[in-house]
Amino acid sequence: MRCLGSLGLCCLLACPAPAVDDVDDGAPDAASQVTAPPGTATAMVDHFHDSLRIKNAVIAGDLAEVPPAAQRLAEQLVPERFPAAWRDHLGPTMRMAATAGAARELPEAAAAAAGLASACGDCHAAIGRGPEFPAPGVPPVGESHDTRAHMARHQWAADRMWEALVSRSEPAWSAGATALVNAPLNSEDLTRDVELPQEALDLGVRVHDLAARATHVTDWPARTAIYGEFLASCAGCHTGGC
Repeated sequence: MRCLGSLGLCCLLACPAPAVDDVDDGAPDAASQVTAPPGTATAMVDHFHDSLRIKNAVIAGDLAEVPPAAQRLAEQLVPERFPAAWRDHLGPTMRMAATAGAARELPEAAAAAAGLASACGDCHAAIGRGPEFPAPGVPPVGESHDTRAHMARHQWAADRMWEALVSRSEPAWSAGATALVNAPLNSEDLTRDVELPQEALDLGVRVHDLAARATHVTDWPARTAIYGEFLASCAGCHTGGC
């Protein structure tokens, strides 16, 4: 089994399927019975890296970095390269990649990035195989007024929630949402060394409102929408001077 070093992601098709609540293990569909052709695992690793680049570019507020990764991803998702039983599941992923690449505003790119992760998760659930991430673990901790530590916790939460969408992991989603709820940022801390507009400060409050919603929502479409709003809030804060 080949793994991606510190990322801890095993090649998509070499790992057992993550647990998915709404999959009937007693009656697998045809897609889950297909043997992947040679080279598919390597291609999936490339898809993984490009989807990560899209997510991280949105978080950083760097819209210019989204189209190259989205274009590579869309170009690689050629249906003819995949078993026929899988092809119907590729459409949403291709559409989300195209939407991300064409986005003209960060909120649009954020929604597409979340939709892309969720489309990947839907496909993985349908074909009965997908990435296996390490257990969520413990988020970073720091002093109550340490803004840098809070930001590291936000990034940790963003990564866990993204992994949850991609792999349909309940523990990863819960860990990410809980980490956000427990990492509120005071406006006094954010403005200690820099002056920020009120809009940026309001986004910090919004992130934690979204986290509170995320801890109670149980269906993946609603979680996807919340995650898109979370990414957009991160991007707005970072481009606003945070």
